[in-house]
Amino acid sequence: MSDLGTLLLSDHQSVARGINTSGQVIGNSSTAIGDPPQPPNRAFVAQEDVFTDLGTLGGDWAIAFGINARGQVIGGSFTADGGVHGFLWQDGTMIDLGAFGGTSTTSQPTLTGSCNLPAHFGTLGTTFSLANGINNSGQVVGRSIALNGEDHAFIWFGGVMLDLNDEIPGGSGWTLIEAESINGGGQIVGYGIANGHTHAFLLTPIED
Repeated sequence: MSDLGTLLLSDHQSVARGINTSGQVIGNSSTAIGDPPQPPNRAFVAQEDVFTDLGTLGGDWAIAFGINARGQVIGGSFTADGGVHGFLWQDGTMIDLGAFGGTSTTSQPTLTGSCNLPAHFGTLGTTFSLANGINNSGQVVGRSIALNGEDHAFIWFGGVMLDLNDEIPGGSGWTLIEAESINGGGQIVGYGIANGHTHAFLLTPIED
């Protein structure tokens, strides 16, 4: 067992949330006395006792939830205006997931400030999104609040965020609430409401 340490002082706290095949560890570390995930916290990547602060989307709080073999990290951050957006961090840059269905937004963990749809991940139309999983192809899955006020699972890839509820057959009886993880084959796991009951789901893509 190895103590990974913290971003700052040894008496601060840290939480590890993921690891990739290269041994890169991601998580969050407090920047003041107090137990995470209470703010202020910062997302980090740690490897060989070196901590990298991933920054935030303008606020004082960020948490990393997942990392793939390419070193891409997903998580959530407060924005400058108090929203929470999902983020993708790669090559030293934190990318705001944005707002789906509008031209600008203040977004939740999905985990930055205002954004335009073409350049960012987005939300499903409101101010909250959370990125939970990423595969080695860069496909990201998570949860966002839709315009009807419901939590909906999403997938993001190539600059486009899709509501997974629009990708399953109509009349299925399901509302997909949150996508937790996605593998290299594009299979997605999470949970939703099926005929009034909370159930886990596995989505397997069908080739056209």
